[in-house]
Amino acid sequence: MLTGTSLNRETVVSENAYPNKSIVNVLQVATVAVMAGLTPRHLPYALALVNAYGKAPLHACVISTNSFGFLPIVRTSSPDFYGFNYKEHAISGVPNAYNAPFGRFLRLFQIALGGWMQGENCFGVIGSQSLGAPAIVENPDYIENTGSDTVSLAMGFCSQIGNFMNMPFERMMDIAKRFDYQTGLTVITSPKRAEELIAKYGSLEKAGEHFQQTSCIPLKKFWEEWHLIFTKPQLEFGAGKDELQGYPKDYLRYFDDESTGDDLVPAFPKNSIKFIVSGGSASKMMKAFQASIVTSSNIDDFK
Repeated sequence: MLTGTSLNRETVVSENAYPNKSIVNVLQVATVAVMAGLTPRHLPYALALVNAYGKAPLHACVISTNSFGFLPIVRTSSPDFYGFNYKEHAISGVPNAYNAPFGRFLRLFQIALGGWMQGENCFGVIGSQSLGAPAIVENPDYIENTGSDTVSLAMGFCSQIGNFMNMPFERMMDIAKRFDYQTGLTVITSPKRAEELIAKYGSLEKAGEHFQQTSCIPLKKFWEEWHLIFTKPQLEFGAGKDELQGYPKDYLRYFDDESTGDDLVPAFPKNSIKFIVSGGSASKMMKAFQASIVTSSNIDDFK
């Protein structure tokens, strides 16, 4: 397994592997990669994922009583070479594809090296289907801003909002903003759906920006449904007001003037809606998850 990287086996990959904030080196990651069923050519991707995991803002969500999950997202120009599936059944545990072992690797890493002990330092009332779920691999024909291959980590409640076929995008967003919108939204789209987005908005990135800016709720509802419980107590205990978990601090105006409660504001944090193209081309399928991409790491740094 160690032949998959030029890095020394003692090289530190992450100094902050939650929940124990463990320091993790190359040899430890390689050991878990073997356990998960990966091959040496996958080791740089495993190292990058551990690095991304260590950079994620996990302190407030992993050690908690909620049901956070994680979605590893692989972006590579040559998925076939690595045995990653980005076509039919792309987010299923398809035999002979490495999407499932890569997702399994993250879960084993959390337990073996991060110190995850269910019911002791990490909790989930009902749990998330995105703990140990297969990795999502992007269709290379739709990768914007080409550059180094990357592994990204999306996190949130990861609840599947639903499968959407002929439903308009606007209807999907109307449904999504009724859920826990603060965790953002990652939408897996088939190539046919992606073509619709690109034709209308110019790019997938611009489509995400559009839906973030136009998916609005009343300011009063925003505070009553979520942040009244979480953000307001933090502010009262002296937390900084410059950033409210990705929202403009202008949202605080409600507490100075409750007459602003009817003002419509974006429900989703800025840059938290991403469209990922993966899956077959037989239909116009979408699958939406309550999760936003929080960190990424370059594969070249770990070869």
